[in-house]
Amino acid sequence: MGQGLANLAQVSTGLVTLIGAVAAAIFFWRRREYAPRVQFDLGMRIVGERENELFIELTAIIRNVGYVRHRIKSLTFSVRALRDNDPWEENKRKNRLIGFAHGIIKQRSWIPDNWQTFVEPGVTQIYPYTIRISSDYAYLLLYADMYYHQSEDDHVAMITKSVTELRAAYFEAIKKVPAQ
Repeated sequence: MGQGLANLAQVSTGLVTLIGAVAAAIFFWRRREYAPRVQFDLGMRIVGERENELFIELTAIIRNVGYVRHRIKSLTFSVRALRDNDPWEENKRKNRLIGFAHGIIKQRSWIPDNWQTFVEPGVTQIYPYTIRISSDYAYLLLYADMYYHQSEDDHVAMITKSVTELRAAYFEAIKKVPAQ
C-alpha cells in the first residue's frame, strides 16, 4: 500500500508539472511574449533660428515595451511643409489627409547604413536628427517608418506641428535658461 501511494504521488506530481508547463506555454503564446512590442513616437523642436532659417531637431522615440530585444532593420523619415498661403487640400491617395505641398526631405535614414541598432526590453531609445529649413514655412509634417529584423511589417508614426507652436516652445525654453 505504501509503495502504491508513493507511485500515485509521483504520477500526480508529474501530471501537475505537465499541466503547469502547458498552461505556461499557452499563456506565453496567447500573450505573444515572444513578439517584439514597441511604442513608436516622434518629436520636433526648434533648436535655433537665424537669417530666415530654422535649426530643427527631429527625434524618433522607440520604447521597447515587450520582453525580447528587437533589432531595427531600418528607420527612415520624410519632412514636408506648408506655407501660410498654401491651400489646405485633401490628398485622396493619403487617406484624405491634408497634402503638404513642399517636400523638404524625402526618405532619409536616422540610422547610418553600417550601424546595427537594437532596443532592449524596458529601454527607451531616442534617435535625434537635426535639419535646417526656411523660416517661411507655417506647418511641418514629420512622417517615419520603422522595420524590425523579425518582421516584414512596418510601423508608422506621423506628427504635424505649426511653426508658431514650435517657436513658442523654443522661446519659452530660452526664457528658462539663466543669463551668462
